[in-house]
Amino acid sequence: MLPSIHSLGSRELMSALRKQGFIVGRYKTRTIMRKPGLVVRQRIAYKVTTKRDKQHIERFFGGLKHDWILKVHHATTDEMAADVAAYMRYYNVKILHTANGSMSPIEYENYQLKVSTWT
Repeated sequence: MLPSIHSLGSRELMSALRKQGFIVGRYKTRTIMRKPGLVVRQRIAYKVTTKRDKQHIERFFGGLKHDWILKVHHATTDEMAADVAAYMRYYNVKILHTANGSMSPIEYENYQLKVSTWT
């Protein structure tokens, strides 16, 4: 059973809609989200007590914990392992990253391979 993972904000939803060919801006996206009552729940921020290298985007583990694992009860460790594997597929194929030019990690990697090869 997959948890409710569709927690896109207006910026991410706008990027996803544009990828599908819709010409839409962020404010129109907000209006579209408001009509069916879509609201993004933001997780509670925590205080950072250590300095970290800003290049290391812990988005994967934060999303795994807060947006995936903690939303569903897992009866067995096998069930949880299957859920983690599903999240990894979702993260690499579906989630758009602004740092990657609004591409998923797989799309970005394939784009980099196309750019770096001589054909």
